[in-house]
Order: sequence, then C-alpha cells, then structure tokens
Amino acid sequence: MAGDNPTLYGYVSDSNINIDILGLTDFYITPSGKAIPATGYRYVSKEAPYLDELKSTKTIPANSNGTYFSFDNFDTPNPKALQVPHDASVKASFDTLQIVDDVEIPKGKWGKADYLEPITKDFPEFGKGGATQAITHKEIKVDKIEHLDLH
Repeated sequence: MAGDNPTLYGYVSDSNINIDILGLTDFYITPSGKAIPATGYRYVSKEAPYLDELKSTKTIPANSNGTYFSFDNFDTPNPKALQVPHDASVKASFDTLQIVDDVEIPKGKWGKADYLEPITKDFPEFGKGGATQAITHKEIKVDKIEHLDLH
C-alpha cells in the first residue's frame, strides 16, 4: 500500500474525537485514551468581579495556574460539595471537546499537595466535599450561563 502503512486504518481519520452538533455525546476520548464527560461546569459566585465579562464574552480565559471545573451538574448552589469559599450560585456549562487534550486531575490542597484529588475532600472547613474536579489551562468557550436558585 502507498504511504508505508500496511493497514487500512492509516487511511482514516481518528474516529475517537468527533464534533457532536446534536449534543448527544456523553463522553469524549482524550488523546491518551481516557474517557471524560462531554459536559463540564464551572461554578462561580454571583459576586465574582469577572461575572459581567463572562456573561458578555461567554469565555473563561486561559489560566497558566489552571481553571478548576467539575463534571457534576448541580441544579442548586452546592458550595459545600465543591468545597469553595463562595456561593457557587452561577453555573457556566461547556463542551469539554475544546479542552479534551488539556484536562488534568488537580493535586490536593489547591495544587500544593503531592497527591491527586479527583473528588473534593481537602477543605472540610468549606463543606463535606464529594464533587468531581478537574483543571484545564486552556480558554473555555461557555455554552450556557445560569443563575442557580436556592430551593
């Protein structure tokens, strides 16, 4: 065969990553072969100084220190599960395909520990924990921003 590739697979694109225009995908496969949920959520305070800019640009800027996000879709503010020192009352939802090649599990103690913390647990002073967490260093284009109501 031409191209010095003895298999037919050398002639097709990577079918593990596709654009899902209907929003039916549940997971994506990272370049390293790990599955990640197709939707991510960034929870911020209604008092966040950058909230107006987030609403107008629908963009979370790239952050060299990493932007924390969750795969948990909360319908009401849940700062205790997220273990954050704010109300977590604004939810920004996004498609994780745009960051699929830059998703990491953060180290514990906000990046200062030598172990990974995929589920929040290190800051019981902020709540019981139990939420998923990951980080990315890339810019995130947000699909939807919602103000969560206390029920």
